[in-house]
Amino acid sequence: MTTHMILSVLLAAAPKVGDKAPDFTVTDTEGKTYALKTLLAEGPVVLAFFPKAQTSGCTRELTGYTAQYQELRKYKATLIAVSMDDLAVQREFKAILSAPFPMIPDHEGKVVEAYDVKMPMVPVAKRRTFVIDRLGTIVHIDEGGDAIEPKGAITALHDLSS
Repeated sequence: MTTHMILSVLLAAAPKVGDKAPDFTVTDTEGKTYALKTLLAEGPVVLAFFPKAQTSGCTRELTGYTAQYQELRKYKATLIAVSMDDLAVQREFKAILSAPFPMIPDHEGKVVEAYDVKMPMVPVAKRRTFVIDRLGTIVHIDEGGDAIEPKGAITALHDLSS
């Protein structure tokens, strides 16, 4: 790794409220492609990173989003759930949850790195949820234990619509 690359990594900061959301194009477990720009034309985006499929915290988090999915849709929001799990694991987890939203296997970590949510030394995303308004600005972030429940994201969507 060159000195320039090391410096870039050290100077990179996680996106925060008020920042422009890093753009992405991803493919879900069903083979459908999603681009942030296109999604924002339809409404706000809730981008939920989770560490590991089929673990207790992640199951609780995504079960909560599954249960609250219609509430999210009330605000015309699109939920995208992302982890570094591979396609087969993500596909199985989506089926177990009967999740009505796209689940993204980001095995190479491109979106995880763009949002600076990779845990050090291991190929696992931190639990962090970003709410992005239609202009592409991050308006709310939940992390850690706060990101297990969808209530923060739903409140942020409600505030956007007011």
